[in-house]
Amino acid sequence: MIRHLFEADEYLERSGVSGLHPVIRAAADMVMSAVLTCDIETLRFAVTEFRAAVVSVIASRK
Repeated sequence: MIRHLFEADEYLERSGVSGLHPVIRAAADMVMSAVLTCDIETLRFAVTEFRAAVVSVIASRK
């Protein structure tokens, strides 16, 4: 689980997108919810959605 969290955080940092962006915050909330349930499959899904949110925010800035 920690590896997935680290990867999501590192991806956000490399992207240059603010973690305060509403789309990013919503995706991060989903990740944290998955962590709190200790469900690795849900966490994997949430991290994938988090990455998609970062890509979406990057695309909207162009």
